[in-house]
Amino acid sequence: MSVPLAPAKHPFGARSSSPAAILVVGETITAGILVIVGALGALREVSPLLVLPAVIAFCAAFVLLRRPRLRLGVLLLLWAGLVCLSFSFTWVAFVLFLLAGHYLRFPLLPVYALLVLAGVWGATWADKDQVGVPQLLGPAIGAVVAIGMSRGYVELLRLLNDLERAHSEMAYLQDELAATQREAGAMDERTRISQDIHDTIAQGLSSIRLLAQPSHPTPDAEKLRLIEEVATENLAEVRRIVADLAPHGLEDNPLAVALQTMVDGLAAGSGIDAELEVHSAARFSAPIDIALLRVAQSALANVRLHAAASRVRVSLDSDQEQVRLDIVDDGIGFDVAAWEHSRATTSFGLSFMRSRLQKLGGGLDIESTPGEGTAISAWVPL
Repeated sequence: MSVPLAPAKHPFGARSSSPAAILVVGETITAGILVIVGALGALREVSPLLVLPAVIAFCAAFVLLRRPRLRLGVLLLLWAGLVCLSFSFTWVAFVLFLLAGHYLRFPLLPVYALLVLAGVWGATWADKDQVGVPQLLGPAIGAVVAIGMSRGYVELLRLLNDLERAHSEMAYLQDELAATQREAGAMDERTRISQDIHDTIAQGLSSIRLLAQPSHPTPDAEKLRLIEEVATENLAEVRRIVADLAPHGLEDNPLAVALQTMVDGLAAGSGIDAELEVHSAARFSAPIDIALLRVAQSALANVRLHAAASRVRVSLDSDQEQVRLDIVDDGIGFDVAAWEHSRATTSFGLSFMRSRLQKLGGGLDIESTPGEGTAISAWVPL
């Protein structure tokens, strides 16, 4: 069953409207002030019956029209009518420059700006009867300032929007990563539990089944004692697996002691000549101890259940670079190449051993030939 890692929709396009609203409010206030200034100047020269309708039409278009290009075109025409009524309305050109910088891009932006400048210059020439350098440069500088202010603020809005979108993406990806990590953690835990169950409980149940067979040479009383002992140990292992505790035998003991207990148990329960050789008294970290003990559990269970061996030797050695555990039996052996080819569907024990060791940077070497026994060498770097 798959778990969705993230919602189907996420707010990549979310953005705050406050900065954009500030720009619109600023344009509106500027337009209102300049229209009022122009109207006051025009009323000293032109009849209110002409000025007021023109001003109302301009303000209505400014407020009601929403399509940017239509709005700019209508405002340009209405502004031209206002300028024809009075030179005082040339100040409103500043608002048109602001709007052009807000809504237009190249090449429409310079074309629109030149049209507005042409209107200002024409009104200046009609009012003053001459147009000099100051009359040309003044409106041009005003246009550059207004368009620059508007474009700068628009770019700031774009940057803020990109930053907010990036923040939303990051939050979304962090949620997805957290979900992935949770799922990976759950998978690791399932793998750990399955490996521990295979190496302990499954092997214990196999031992109980083997002991319960009528053909087993052990006396019935001894069988019952061994079955009870194996069942008790497996019950303890179940509790340890659930609690993620150290395996039985490793709580306060070094790995060598736990291995000796395991080898002695194999010899007592199966009659196999089992012997442990320890060439190093070094203490290892808990993960290394647990991994090597589980490898030994699984390997010795294979010897007891499948190898038909009469003798097995376990050797523990270490140097400054690695620790090595060797398990050699004189059983029937098997075809390693065939196992490598079919292990995904026919065997778990050796695969689990190798997986445990690889997680610690180690490995598992297997040598076996049908009829000539098996040698398993597990190693982990220190």
